[in-house]
Amino acid sequence: MAMHQTQKESKICNTLSQLGSLKSYARNGNLDIREYLKIYLGADKKAALKDAAPKYIEEHYPKAYKQAYSLPEGYILNNREFNTQKKSSDIHLPQESVSMVFNALKDAFRHVPSLTIFEYAFTDTLLKGIDKKKRKEFIDNLKVPVEALESGDHDVFGIGIFGKDIVGIFFQIKATTSKSNQKTFLKRLEEATKQIKKDLTVFCTMCGEFLNGNVKLAGFAAFPMLSKSDLKKLMKSKDCTERILTSDDLRNEKSFQSFFNENKIELKEFDNPEPLVMQSFKDIFDLYICAASAVNIPRNPTDSPRRGELNA
Repeated sequence: MAMHQTQKESKICNTLSQLGSLKSYARNGNLDIREYLKIYLGADKKAALKDAAPKYIEEHYPKAYKQAYSLPEGYILNNREFNTQKKSSDIHLPQESVSMVFNALKDAFRHVPSLTIFEYAFTDTLLKGIDKKKRKEFIDNLKVPVEALESGDHDVFGIGIFGKDIVGIFFQIKATTSKSNQKTFLKRLEEATKQIKKDLTVFCTMCGEFLNGNVKLAGFAAFPMLSKSDLKKLMKSKDCTERILTSDDLRNEKSFQSFFNENKIELKEFDNPEPLVMQSFKDIFDLYICAASAVNIPRNPTDSPRRGELNA
């Protein structure tokens, strides 16, 4: 049994190594999803995304492409609140686990034109209104992978302009605690790697029109309720543990930045991007923002009663 787990661990680690390497990806299929989506304007009014996007962005995101935004806007749950709940209860807190990563990534992207999103469900956004007939058409005629049209979500995803590149980082989060055994942990880790693969598949399908060599992506598994020492007890591979985000990496901004440095991801601040880079970022930003127009979430700081400071 132990040998089986070791082989399984080795396979997962190889996958994590590939997913965590920042690189460009090829387009999946020939779909331009913007042609099939609507923008929801309220009062049962909606308009074609391609027609209404500029006005929608101007109204709700007046500083788009110049500063950082998030969906939802504002921090979800501050660290003090999370730590208080963690000490007072042994119950798994999956949403709060996701919140910790969202807050940290949003903070890391705050100095550049960017978008950080939290639990972005595909059926409510990129696939909203796409029926079975359309899905079959996409698969048969546009060579869209089946998995890109299935339900799921980006747990946490951030994309921004860093230097000459557009950098997109995916995190799939598990609320596993130190009480879990190795078998359970590896199962959750394997689930996370599969979800990261889907994140990339969905992005490269839905944003295929905007991909170029400057759009670079990476994905990581996150276990905010485990420490590095917990991880070492559950895994034999030291290289693999560097690919997994833990509570130690979320202690402060410096430790979070160190996680990226260990994975050879340098987040340089905004520096006059080339027109092609800016246009690609605009297209990606507009699609993700507009596709979520029907979702009831805070779109500015005053909308969120739970807004708090990351290190309060």
